[in-house]
Amino acid sequence: MMRPDGGIRLRAARPGEAGVLSDLVMRSKASWGYDEAFLAACRNELRIAPEDVIARRTVVAERDGSLLGVATLEGEPPHGELGLLFVEPRVIGTGVGRLLWQEVLAQAGQVGFAQVTIRSDPHAGGFYLAMGAEPTQPGRSWGTDGEPGDALPVFLAWPIRPEPSWSVAWSGGRRTVQVGNVAEFNSQFTGTRGSVEPDHYSCLATFCGSSPAMVLLPHAVGDWWLREVAAVLGWDDQVECLTGLAPGGRMSTAIQNRPELLARIVAGEELVLPWGRTPAFEAIVPAPPGVLAAVGRYESKARANALFRALAPDHPVHTRCCTPPSGSSTCNAPECSAKTVATASSGTPRVGGQAAQQLELLTVLGTTQFTAADRQR
Repeated sequence: MMRPDGGIRLRAARPGEAGVLSDLVMRSKASWGYDEAFLAACRNELRIAPEDVIARRTVVAERDGSLLGVATLEGEPPHGELGLLFVEPRVIGTGVGRLLWQEVLAQAGQVGFAQVTIRSDPHAGGFYLAMGAEPTQPGRSWGTDGEPGDALPVFLAWPIRPEPSWSVAWSGGRRTVQVGNVAEFNSQFTGTRGSVEPDHYSCLATFCGSSPAMVLLPHAVGDWWLREVAAVLGWDDQVECLTGLAPGGRMSTAIQNRPELLARIVAGEELVLPWGRTPAFEAIVPAPPGVLAAVGRYESKARANALFRALAPDHPVHTRCCTPPSGSSTCNAPECSAKTVATASSGTPRVGGQAAQQLELLTVLGTTQFTAADRQR
Protein backbone atom coordinates (compact mmCIF):
# COMPACT_ATOMS: atom_id res chain seq x y z
CA MET A 1 0.00 0.00 0.00
CA MET A 2 2.44 2.62 -1.21
CA ARG A 3 1.35 6.23 -1.58
CA PRO A 4 3.98 8.56 -3.04
CA ASP A 5 2.69 11.50 -1.01
CA GLY A 6 5.44 13.26 0.92
CA GLY A 7 7.20 9.94 1.45
CA ILE A 8 4.25 8.55 3.42
CA ARG A 9 3.65 4.82 3.23
CA LEU A 10 0.41 3.09 4.15
CA ARG A 11 0.51 -0.52 5.29
CA ALA A 12 -1.22 -3.04 7.52
CA ALA A 13 -0.32 -2.69 11.19
CA ARG A 14 1.57 -5.47 12.99
CA PRO A 15 0.42 -6.98 16.30
CA GLY A 16 3.76 -6.05 17.87
CA GLU A 17 3.01 -2.36 17.22
CA ALA A 18 -0.18 -2.36 19.30
CA GLY A 19 1.37 -0.64 22.33
CA VAL A 20 3.09 2.07 20.28
CA LEU A 21 -0.12 2.72 18.36
CA SER A 22 -2.18 2.93 21.55
CA ASP A 23 0.21 5.60 22.83
CA LEU A 24 -0.10 7.49 19.53
CA VAL A 25 -3.90 7.43 19.84
CA MET A 26 -3.76 8.88 23.37
CA ARG A 27 -1.33 11.65 22.34
CA SER A 28 -3.63 12.59 19.49
CA LYS A 29 -6.70 12.57 21.74
CA ALA A 30 -4.90 14.73 24.32
CA SER A 31 -4.09 17.34 21.67
CA TRP A 32 -7.73 18.46 21.81
CA GLY A 33 -7.20 19.75 25.34
CA TYR A 34 -8.96 17.06 27.38
CA ASP A 35 -7.91 16.77 31.03
CA GLU A 36 -6.17 13.75 32.56
CA ALA A 37 -9.32 12.39 34.20
CA PHE A 38 -11.19 12.34 30.89
CA LEU A 39 -8.25 10.74 29.07
CA ALA A 40 -7.94 8.06 31.74
CA ALA A 41 -11.62 7.24 31.31
CA CYS A 42 -11.08 6.84 27.54
CA ARG A 43 -7.90 4.75 27.71
CA ASN A 44 -9.41 1.26 27.68
CA GLU A 45 -11.85 2.16 24.92
CA LEU A 46 -9.07 3.58 22.72
CA ARG A 47 -6.52 0.85 23.43
CA ILE A 48 -5.41 -1.36 20.54
CA ALA A 49 -4.78 -4.92 21.73
CA PRO A 50 -2.20 -7.05 19.87
CA GLU A 51 -4.76 -9.80 19.26
CA ASP A 52 -7.18 -7.28 17.68
CA VAL A 53 -4.83 -5.64 15.18
CA ILE A 54 -5.74 -7.93 12.28
CA ALA A 55 -9.43 -8.37 13.17
CA ARG A 56 -9.91 -4.59 13.30
CA ARG A 57 -8.30 -4.18 9.85
CA THR A 58 -5.73 -1.79 11.30
CA VAL A 59 -3.75 0.35 8.86
CA VAL A 60 -0.89 2.72 9.67
CA ALA A 61 0.80 5.65 7.97
CA GLU A 62 4.56 5.88 8.32
CA ARG A 63 7.46 7.91 6.98
CA ASP A 64 11.06 6.72 7.21
CA GLY A 65 10.01 4.07 9.72
CA SER A 66 8.22 6.55 12.00
CA LEU A 67 4.53 5.87 12.67
CA LEU A 68 2.42 8.95 11.93
CA GLY A 69 -1.16 7.71 12.16
CA VAL A 70 -3.50 4.76 12.55
CA ALA A 71 -7.02 3.85 11.46
CA THR A 72 -9.27 0.82 11.88
CA LEU A 73 -12.23 -0.47 9.88
CA GLU A 74 -14.55 -2.62 11.95
CA GLY A 75 -17.68 -4.70 11.57
CA GLU A 76 -18.92 -7.06 8.89
CA PRO A 77 -20.68 -6.30 5.59
CA PRO A 78 -22.91 -4.63 4.70
CA HIS A 79 -22.41 -2.00 7.42
CA GLY A 80 -18.99 -1.08 8.76
CA GLU A 81 -17.68 1.41 11.26
CA LEU A 82 -14.60 3.58 11.48
CA GLY A 83 -13.22 2.43 14.82
CA LEU A 84 -10.24 4.76 15.13
CA LEU A 85 -8.54 7.42 13.05
CA PHE A 86 -5.78 9.30 14.84
CA VAL A 87 -2.56 10.99 13.73
CA GLU A 88 0.44 12.31 15.62
CA PRO A 89 -0.29 15.88 16.82
CA ARG A 90 2.75 17.26 14.99
CA VAL A 91 1.39 16.15 11.59
CA ILE A 92 -2.27 17.10 12.04
CA GLY A 93 -3.31 19.15 9.02
CA THR A 94 -0.58 17.80 6.72
CA GLY A 95 -2.69 15.25 4.84
CA VAL A 96 -1.91 12.12 6.86
CA GLY A 97 -5.49 11.84 8.09
CA ARG A 98 -6.81 12.26 4.55
CA LEU A 99 -4.63 9.41 3.28
CA LEU A 100 -5.75 7.12 6.09
CA TRP A 101 -9.40 8.04 5.48
CA GLN A 102 -9.12 7.29 1.77
CA GLU A 103 -7.47 3.96 2.53
CA VAL A 104 -10.26 3.00 4.95
CA LEU A 105 -12.92 3.77 2.32
CA ALA A 106 -10.98 1.81 -0.31
CA GLN A 107 -10.72 -1.17 2.04
CA ALA A 108 -14.42 -0.89 2.82
CA GLY A 109 -15.22 -1.15 -0.88
CA GLN A 110 -13.00 -4.18 -1.29
CA VAL A 111 -14.52 -5.94 1.73
CA GLY A 112 -18.05 -5.26 0.49
CA PHE A 113 -19.40 -2.65 2.91
CA ALA A 114 -22.35 -0.61 1.67
CA GLN A 115 -21.69 2.23 4.13
CA VAL A 116 -19.36 3.22 6.94
CA THR A 117 -20.52 4.89 10.17
CA ILE A 118 -18.23 7.38 11.93
CA ARG A 119 -18.75 8.27 15.60
CA SER A 120 -16.44 11.24 15.73
CA ASP A 121 -14.76 13.22 18.46
CA PRO A 122 -16.66 16.55 18.45
CA HIS A 123 -13.44 18.37 17.53
CA ALA A 124 -12.89 16.17 14.46
CA GLY A 125 -16.34 16.71 12.97
CA GLY A 126 -15.08 19.35 10.56
CA PHE A 127 -12.53 16.91 9.16
CA TYR A 128 -15.18 14.34 8.25
CA LEU A 129 -17.38 17.00 6.71
CA ALA A 130 -14.43 18.09 4.57
CA MET A 131 -13.89 14.45 3.55
CA GLY A 132 -17.45 14.26 2.20
CA ALA A 133 -19.09 12.31 5.03
CA GLU A 134 -22.72 13.19 5.66
CA PRO A 135 -23.82 14.19 9.18
CA THR A 136 -26.80 12.47 10.72
CA GLN A 137 -27.46 15.73 12.62
CA PRO A 138 -27.23 18.39 9.89
CA GLY A 139 -26.72 21.99 10.95
CA ARG A 140 -24.61 21.38 14.02
CA SER A 141 -21.21 23.10 13.98
CA TRP A 142 -18.94 20.30 15.13
CA GLY A 143 -15.39 21.11 16.09
CA THR A 144 -16.07 24.51 17.64
CA ASP A 145 -18.33 23.74 20.58
CA GLY A 146 -17.33 20.20 21.51
CA GLU A 147 -16.87 19.56 25.22
CA PRO A 148 -16.14 16.37 27.13
CA GLY A 149 -19.41 14.58 27.65
CA ASP A 150 -21.05 15.94 24.49
CA ALA A 151 -22.94 13.36 22.45
CA LEU A 152 -20.64 12.17 19.69
CA PRO A 153 -21.43 13.47 16.19
CA VAL A 154 -22.29 10.63 13.85
CA PHE A 155 -21.53 10.66 10.13
CA LEU A 156 -22.14 8.27 7.25
CA ALA A 157 -19.76 7.65 4.37
CA TRP A 158 -19.86 5.41 1.33
CA PRO A 159 -16.98 3.15 0.35
CA ILE A 160 -14.89 3.54 -2.78
CA ARG A 161 -15.79 0.63 -5.00
CA PRO A 162 -12.95 -1.29 -6.66
CA GLU A 163 -12.33 -0.17 -10.22
CA PRO A 164 -14.50 -2.35 -12.48
CA SER A 165 -12.78 -4.63 -14.96
CA TRP A 166 -14.32 -2.81 -17.93
CA SER A 167 -12.73 0.43 -16.75
CA VAL A 168 -9.32 -1.21 -16.47
CA ALA A 169 -9.78 -2.65 -19.97
CA TRP A 170 -10.75 0.75 -21.31
CA SER A 171 -7.97 2.82 -19.76
CA GLY A 172 -5.26 0.24 -19.14
CA GLY A 173 -5.12 1.52 -15.56
CA ARG A 174 -3.78 4.91 -16.70
CA ARG A 175 -5.18 8.31 -15.78
CA THR A 176 -7.33 9.71 -18.54
CA VAL A 177 -8.52 12.82 -20.32
CA GLN A 178 -12.22 12.12 -20.92
CA VAL A 179 -13.94 13.98 -23.76
CA GLY A 180 -17.75 14.27 -23.87
CA ASN A 181 -18.18 14.42 -27.65
CA VAL A 182 -21.54 12.64 -27.68
CA ALA A 183 -23.35 14.98 -30.09
CA GLU A 184 -20.39 14.91 -32.48
CA PHE A 185 -20.34 11.11 -32.34
CA ASN A 186 -24.07 10.68 -32.90
CA SER A 187 -24.10 13.09 -35.84
CA GLN A 188 -22.10 10.52 -37.83
CA PHE A 189 -25.15 8.30 -37.93
CA THR A 190 -28.03 10.79 -37.94
CA GLY A 191 -26.64 13.04 -40.65
CA THR A 192 -27.13 16.16 -38.53
CA ARG A 193 -24.06 18.37 -38.48
CA GLY A 194 -23.33 20.47 -35.43
CA SER A 195 -26.20 18.98 -33.44
CA VAL A 196 -26.50 20.34 -29.91
CA GLU A 197 -28.33 17.23 -28.70
CA PRO A 198 -27.81 15.41 -26.47
CA ASP A 199 -26.38 18.05 -24.19
CA HIS A 200 -25.75 17.00 -20.59
CA TYR A 201 -25.75 13.38 -21.74
CA SER A 202 -22.13 14.22 -22.49
CA CYS A 203 -21.57 14.24 -18.74
CA LEU A 204 -21.59 10.46 -18.92
CA ALA A 205 -18.05 10.83 -20.25
CA THR A 206 -17.05 11.14 -16.60
CA PHE A 207 -17.82 7.46 -16.10
CA CYS A 208 -15.41 6.23 -18.79
CA GLY A 209 -12.75 5.62 -16.17
CA SER A 210 -12.42 5.98 -12.44
CA SER A 211 -9.13 7.92 -12.37
CA PRO A 212 -9.45 10.90 -14.72
CA ALA A 213 -6.92 13.68 -14.79
CA MET A 214 -9.22 15.92 -16.84
CA VAL A 215 -12.84 15.89 -18.02
CA LEU A 216 -13.88 18.02 -21.02
CA LEU A 217 -17.60 18.70 -21.51
CA PRO A 218 -19.38 20.73 -24.22
CA HIS A 219 -22.00 22.39 -22.00
CA ALA A 220 -21.49 24.31 -18.78
CA VAL A 221 -22.00 22.17 -15.67
CA GLY A 222 -22.58 23.53 -12.18
CA ASP A 223 -19.95 23.19 -9.48
CA TRP A 224 -22.46 21.27 -7.35
CA TRP A 225 -22.65 18.54 -10.00
CA LEU A 226 -18.88 18.23 -10.19
CA ARG A 227 -18.60 18.01 -6.40
CA GLU A 228 -21.27 15.31 -6.18
CA VAL A 229 -19.74 13.25 -8.98
CA ALA A 230 -16.29 13.54 -7.42
CA ALA A 231 -17.63 12.37 -4.06
CA VAL A 232 -19.56 9.42 -5.48
CA LEU A 233 -16.76 8.24 -7.78
CA GLY A 234 -14.04 8.73 -5.20
CA TRP A 235 -12.00 11.16 -7.29
CA ASP A 236 -9.04 12.83 -5.68
CA ASP A 237 -8.76 16.62 -5.67
CA GLN A 238 -6.49 16.64 -8.74
CA VAL A 239 -9.23 16.14 -11.35
CA GLU A 240 -9.59 19.16 -13.63
CA CYS A 241 -13.03 19.75 -15.20
CA LEU A 242 -13.40 22.12 -18.15
CA THR A 243 -17.03 22.66 -19.17
CA GLY A 244 -18.89 24.87 -21.62
CA LEU A 245 -16.30 24.24 -24.34
CA ALA A 246 -18.67 23.56 -27.25
CA PRO A 247 -22.33 24.57 -26.79
CA GLY A 248 -22.86 23.76 -30.48
CA GLY A 249 -21.77 20.18 -29.97
CA ARG A 250 -18.55 20.21 -32.03
CA MET A 251 -16.12 19.19 -29.31
CA SER A 252 -13.17 18.23 -31.49
CA THR A 253 -13.30 21.55 -33.34
CA ALA A 254 -13.55 23.41 -30.03
CA ILE A 255 -10.46 21.64 -28.69
CA GLN A 256 -8.48 22.33 -31.86
CA ASN A 257 -9.43 26.01 -31.60
CA ARG A 258 -7.75 26.13 -28.17
CA PRO A 259 -4.04 25.60 -28.95
CA GLU A 260 -2.94 25.54 -25.31
CA LEU A 261 -5.54 22.94 -24.35
CA LEU A 262 -4.77 20.88 -27.45
CA ALA A 263 -1.05 20.90 -26.68
CA ARG A 264 -1.67 19.84 -23.08
CA ILE A 265 -3.75 16.79 -23.86
CA VAL A 266 -1.67 15.65 -26.84
CA ALA A 267 1.69 16.03 -25.08
CA GLY A 268 0.56 14.68 -21.71
CA GLU A 269 1.05 11.15 -20.41
CA GLU A 270 -2.68 10.60 -19.87
CA LEU A 271 -4.76 8.45 -22.21
CA VAL A 272 -7.21 10.63 -24.17
CA LEU A 273 -10.60 8.91 -24.30
CA PRO A 274 -13.43 10.37 -26.39
CA TRP A 275 -17.00 9.28 -25.82
CA GLY A 276 -16.83 7.98 -29.37
CA ARG A 277 -14.37 7.98 -32.24
CA THR A 278 -15.12 10.46 -35.03
CA PRO A 279 -13.23 11.69 -38.12
CA ALA A 280 -12.91 15.11 -36.44
CA PHE A 281 -11.33 13.56 -33.35
CA GLU A 282 -8.72 11.81 -35.52
CA ALA A 283 -6.95 15.17 -35.91
CA ILE A 284 -6.40 15.20 -32.14
CA VAL A 285 -5.53 11.58 -31.31
CA PRO A 286 -5.53 9.14 -34.25
CA ALA A 287 -7.07 5.74 -33.65
CA PRO A 288 -5.42 2.45 -34.61
CA PRO A 289 -6.12 1.37 -38.20
CA GLY A 290 -9.62 0.13 -38.79
CA VAL A 291 -11.26 1.59 -35.69
CA LEU A 292 -13.33 4.25 -37.46
CA ALA A 293 -14.51 1.71 -40.00
CA ALA A 294 -15.50 -0.59 -37.15
CA VAL A 295 -17.46 2.24 -35.52
CA GLY A 296 -19.41 2.69 -38.74
CA ARG A 297 -20.09 -1.02 -39.10
CA TYR A 298 -21.04 -1.87 -35.54
CA GLU A 299 -23.00 1.14 -34.27
CA SER A 300 -25.97 -0.92 -35.45
CA LYS A 301 -27.03 -3.11 -32.52
CA ALA A 302 -27.81 -5.98 -34.89
CA ARG A 303 -24.26 -5.84 -36.23
CA ALA A 304 -22.90 -5.46 -32.71
CA ASN A 305 -24.74 -8.66 -31.80
CA ALA A 306 -23.07 -10.46 -34.69
CA LEU A 307 -19.67 -9.07 -33.62
CA PHE A 308 -20.02 -10.52 -30.14
CA ARG A 309 -21.02 -13.88 -31.54
CA ALA A 310 -17.74 -13.86 -33.45
CA LEU A 311 -15.67 -12.71 -30.46
CA ALA A 312 -17.35 -14.92 -27.85
CA PRO A 313 -15.25 -18.10 -28.33
CA ASP A 314 -12.04 -16.21 -27.50
CA HIS A 315 -13.56 -14.34 -24.54
CA PRO A 316 -15.33 -16.97 -22.40
CA VAL A 317 -15.64 -14.73 -19.31
CA HIS A 318 -18.06 -12.39 -21.10
CA THR A 319 -21.77 -13.15 -21.27
CA ARG A 320 -24.00 -11.77 -24.01
CA CYS A 321 -27.75 -11.30 -24.07
CA CYS A 322 -30.01 -13.64 -25.99
CA THR A 323 -30.54 -12.85 -29.67
CA PRO A 324 -33.05 -10.00 -30.27
CA PRO A 325 -36.17 -10.82 -32.27
CA SER A 326 -35.79 -10.58 -36.03
CA GLY A 327 -35.93 -6.98 -37.21
CA SER A 328 -35.52 -5.61 -33.69
CA SER A 329 -32.48 -4.13 -31.97
CA THR A 330 -33.90 -4.82 -28.51
CA CYS A 331 -34.33 -8.07 -26.62
CA ASN A 332 -37.89 -8.48 -25.33
CA ALA A 333 -37.08 -11.04 -22.66
CA PRO A 334 -37.93 -9.42 -19.28
CA GLU A 335 -35.07 -11.18 -17.53
CA CYS A 336 -32.57 -9.54 -19.88
CA SER A 337 -33.46 -5.97 -18.94
CA ALA A 338 -32.07 -6.23 -15.43
CA LYS A 339 -29.95 -9.37 -15.62
CA THR A 340 -26.50 -9.33 -14.05
CA VAL A 341 -23.78 -11.82 -14.74
CA ALA A 342 -20.41 -12.48 -13.18
CA THR A 343 -17.08 -13.31 -14.74
CA ALA A 344 -15.82 -16.78 -14.08
CA SER A 345 -12.41 -15.47 -13.09
CA SER A 346 -13.05 -12.62 -10.68
CA GLY A 347 -16.73 -12.65 -9.74
CA THR A 348 -16.96 -8.95 -10.63
CA PRO A 349 -20.61 -8.02 -11.33
CA ARG A 350 -21.35 -7.11 -14.93
CA VAL A 351 -24.42 -5.55 -16.46
CA GLY A 352 -26.29 -7.90 -18.77
CA GLY A 353 -28.61 -7.44 -21.73
CA GLN A 354 -28.19 -4.70 -24.32
CA ALA A 355 -26.12 -2.66 -21.88
CA ALA A 356 -23.57 -5.47 -21.76
CA GLN A 357 -23.37 -5.56 -25.56
CA GLN A 358 -22.84 -1.82 -25.78
CA LEU A 359 -20.36 -1.79 -22.91
CA GLU A 360 -18.24 -4.55 -24.39
CA LEU A 361 -18.37 -2.91 -27.81
CA LEU A 362 -17.18 0.37 -26.34
CA THR A 363 -14.39 -1.48 -24.57
CA VAL A 364 -13.26 -3.06 -27.83
CA LEU A 365 -13.46 0.17 -29.80
CA GLY A 366 -12.32 2.54 -27.07
CA THR A 367 -8.98 0.95 -26.20
CA THR A 368 -5.85 1.15 -28.32
CA GLN A 369 -4.62 -2.22 -27.06
CA PHE A 370 -6.03 -4.61 -29.67
CA THR A 371 -4.81 -8.18 -30.04
CA ALA A 372 -3.78 -9.44 -33.45
CA ALA A 373 -6.84 -11.70 -33.52
CA ASP A 374 -9.14 -8.77 -32.77
CA ARG A 375 -7.59 -6.73 -35.59
CA GLN A 376 -8.23 -9.57 -38.05
CA ARG A 377 -11.87 -9.64 -37.01
